[in-house]
Amino acid sequence: MSFNGGTARCVSSNGTWCATLPPQSYGGPYSLVMDFGGRYDAQLIDFARMVRGEIENPFGYDHELAVERTLLRACGVPFVEQR
Repeated sequence: MSFNGGTARCVSSNGTWCATLPPQSYGGPYSLVMDFGGRYDAQLIDFARMVRGEIENPFGYDHELAVERTLLRACGVPFVEQR
């Protein structure tokens, strides 16, 4: 990972990935580059395009809700349907 020309990389004792970046002055823009070896590049590029409003999310709300339910169940968190 690089941030404004500097790099940061850290693996904690339990195997989770983290990075500590130095404080920056107010303003920007700042450049953050993360390299996952190409595995997730296309997904991250599409997500960035959706955030910027360049493309529509190809998945509907039902799909997104199913993903969140699955994630919560996998983490052992009960999902309570509220209508």
